Amino acid sequence: MRIELSPKQEKKFCYIDNNENYLTLGANSPDNGEGLIYKNQVLLSDFCLFAEEDGYKKLYTRFDGAKTCVEPGFFTVDFVPAKQKIVCSLFDNALYFNCQSFGKGACALALLPSIDLAKKLDKGQAFAASQEVQVTKPLASELLQITKVFGKKAAYARILSFEKPCEIYISLDHSPSGATKAANRFLKEKAFERHCKETEGLLKKSSFKSGSELFDKALEWAKFSALQFLNRNKTKALWAGLPWFRDYWGRDIFVSIPGALLLSGNIQEAQTLFESFSAFQDTNPRSVTYGRLPNIYRGSGDVIYNTADASLWFVIQALQTARFSGDKKFLEKIWPNISLALECDRNLRTDSAGFLLHGDADTWMDARIFGEKSFCPRGNRANDIQVLWFKALCCGAEIARLLGRAEQKSVWEEAASKVKKSFLGKFYDGNKIADCVLRDDAADFRTRPNQLQLVTIPRIGAFSSTEAFVPKEVEEKIVKNAIEELLFPYGLCSLSQKDPYFHPYHQSWDFYHEDAAYHNGTVWTWTSGFAIGALCASGEQDLAWRLAQSVAGQMFNGPCAGALSANLWAYPDQDGHLRFSGAYSSCRSVSEFHRAAWEYFLGMQVDLLEKRIYFSPRIPSEWKEGTASVSLGLKNNLTLEFSWSALVESSGQREFSAKLSGDHPDRDGISISLSFSDQEKPIELSKDCKSVKGKIYRKTDSGLDFARPFCLDQNWEKPESLKQKNFLAEIALRQEFNPGHPSSLTAIRN
Repeated sequence: MRIELSPKQEKKFCYIDNNENYLTLGANSPDNGEGLIYKNQVLLSDFCLFAEEDGYKKLYTRFDGAKTCVEPGFFTVDFVPAKQKIVCSLFDNALYFNCQSFGKGACALALLPSIDLAKKLDKGQAFAASQEVQVTKPLASELLQITKVFGKKAAYARILSFEKPCEIYISLDHSPSGATKAANRFLKEKAFERHCKETEGLLKKSSFKSGSELFDKALEWAKFSALQFLNRNKTKALWAGLPWFRDYWGRDIFVSIPGALLLSGNIQEAQTLFESFSAFQDTNPRSVTYGRLPNIYRGSGDVIYNTADASLWFVIQALQTARFSGDKKFLEKIWPNISLALECDRNLRTDSAGFLLHGDADTWMDARIFGEKSFCPRGNRANDIQVLWFKALCCGAEIARLLGRAEQKSVWEEAASKVKKSFLGKFYDGNKIADCVLRDDAADFRTRPNQLQLVTIPRIGAFSSTEAFVPKEVEEKIVKNAIEELLFPYGLCSLSQKDPYFHPYHQSWDFYHEDAAYHNGTVWTWTSGFAIGALCASGEQDLAWRLAQSVAGQMFNGPCAGALSANLWAYPDQDGHLRFSGAYSSCRSVSEFHRAAWEYFLGMQVDLLEKRIYFSPRIPSEWKEGTASVSLGLKNNLTLEFSWSALVESSGQREFSAKLSGDHPDRDGISISLSFSDQEKPIELSKDCKSVKGKIYRKTDSGLDFARPFCLDQNWEKPESLKQKNFLAEIALRQEFNPGHPSSLTAIRN
C-alpha cells in the first residue's frame, strides 16, 4: 500500500488520530500543509533535521532530495544526502518520531512547535525518549537556516539532540503532568508497535482483490482513509472532511457508514455511532424541525437541523447496520428515534400526494448566498428527497415488522406506497425526470445527477428488483439522460453543461463566488458512487468500470495521497489538467468509492437478521479471477469469502463461489444466493454445491458513453457565468432562479 512521494510532487498527505488532532504536510513545500492541528490551533508546523558535516551543522528538510513514503498508520522520510531516516506517526493523542541514523555524524531533530508546546519541551514535559535528549533553542546560524525555508513558522523552533538512533513520543494532552505521564507510558508500552498492529488488524477485516493493481490499492487506501475519520471521543461520529469539515454532518455520516464501517468489518463502531448521534435529534415539539437529525453538530450549543435527508439516511442505514450485525436489540434501542423521525415527517411535512416537503436548500445541494437565498433552489419537492423518503418508510416498516409493531408497519407501508404511486405523475413527462417540483406544482426539468438515486437508493439492502421506485423502462431513460449529459470520464457534473446556469470552473473569482458553482456544474466525487451503481443496474458495468478506474487514479493523482477530494472542476484547466477543489480529503467520497466495489460490482447484500446473503454481480468484462472477504456480525465472528473466475469467452460465463467461516452461532443456517439477472430466480448455494456458473447480465450495444466537455470544441462559446460578473448571484438574490415561480422557505437554524 506504500505511496512514494518526491519533493517534485505538489501533493500533501494526512493522518487523523481518531481524536481531535490531524497532521497534514506537503511533500513539496512547507506551505502545502497545515501541520499538526488541534481544533483550530497549530501545535506543530513541521519538522526537519540537522546533520553534522565536517564540523558544520547542515539543515535537511523534506524538500531537499528526500523521499517520503506514506503508509497506513505512519510515514517515513528518507533524507538521502544526510543518510538519515525518520519514521513519524500520529495516534492516540500523541506524535511519534523514530530517528534512524545510517551515517557517521550526529543527528538532531528540529521541531517547529507552537509556543505552548515549545514551553513544555523546554521544561522536559510532554515527551519521553528511548535515550537522553537535550532540548535547546536553535543557535543563530541554525535559526537562520530554518527561517529561510519555513519563515515565521520557525519562531519557536526547538532542537532535540541525541547521540544515537532514538524513539520520541510527544503527548498532546493539554495538562503538562498528564502529557508527561502519557508519553512515558507510550514509551514503556511500545505504543507505536501496538498502533501498527492495530492498524494492520483493522485493514485485515476486509479485503478486495479484483486483479487490477491500481483499483485494489485505491480501495485499501479508501478504506483506511474512511476509518481515519472515525472520532472516538465521547461523541462517536465521522468527520466530514479535511481541512474545514472537522465536525459532524448528519448527511455525510449516514451516507458514509456502509463504505466507512460496515464493509470494513467495523460494525460495532457503526452501532455505537448511531446510539451516540441519536441523542442530537430535535425533540422539541414547538420546533419547525421537530424530529430531524442534525445537518451539523458542533457542540451542545451549536446544532443545525437544516436538512431534510439526514433523518432519512439515518433510518435507512440503521436497518443496514442491523443486517450486518444481526443485532435486533440495536434496533430496539434506537426505535424511538426512528419512529419520531418518520412520524414527524409524515404528519408535519407531507402534502396530499404523500411527498415530503422541504426548503430550497434542505437537500445536499445546499449552497446559499450570504447564508440565505439558495444558489440552486430545489424546494419544495426534490426527486432524491422523495426516493429517500420512500426508502426510509420501507425500511421503517421492515424495522417495525422485526420488532412486532404491526400498526406502524402498516402505516409506513401505506405511506411508501402513496409516494411511489404519486411520483411519476408529478415528476415524469414521458421522457425526462424533473429534478424537483416547485411550490406551485411547476416542474424543474434541469438535468442534475440526483435522478440517478431513483435507481440506486431503492436497491440498498434489496434482495430483488421488486422494491424499485420507478419502472425499469423509466430507469433506463434516467440513466441514459443523466449519463449522456453529466458524466465526464472523471466524474459527474452537478448540472448539465447545456444549462444556462452552468459554471464550468469551481473557482473563477473574477466572475463569481465559488459557492455559485458548487452545485451548478462542479463535480462531486461522492456522486461517482451512485453513478457506478446506476450504470451497473443498467448492465453498463464496463462503462462504470472506466469511471471507477478514473476515480482510483484520483486517489494518487489528486491533492492528497491516498484520499479523494470533495470536488473537481467540471472542465479541465487550459492545459487539459484536472483541477481538484473543496476538501482535499472527503469522508463521503472515499466511503462511496469503497462501497461501490462491494454493493455495485459484486451486488452484495447482507441480512443476518433473516440469515441470508445475496449477490447480484455486475463484474466488468476486464476483470479476471478475483476474491473478496469481509468480517460480519457484531463480534466479527463470521467471515464471508466470495470469489469469481475469469470470463470464459466461449460461454460468456464465470464461476462463483462463496463460503462462511467463524464461530458465529447461525453460520450453518445462513443461506447464500446469486442472481445473474434481475429477471432470473436466484440460485442458492448449498453445502453440497459450493460454486455456481452463470452469465452476468451486460448490455453490449447501447452506445452509451461519457459526455464530452464543450470546452474541448474549437468553437466553444463561454457560458453566461464567464461573461457577466456575479451572474447567478443576482438572480439568486432576486429569487428568480425559476422566474415566475415562488421560492420555498429555507430551513430555520435553532
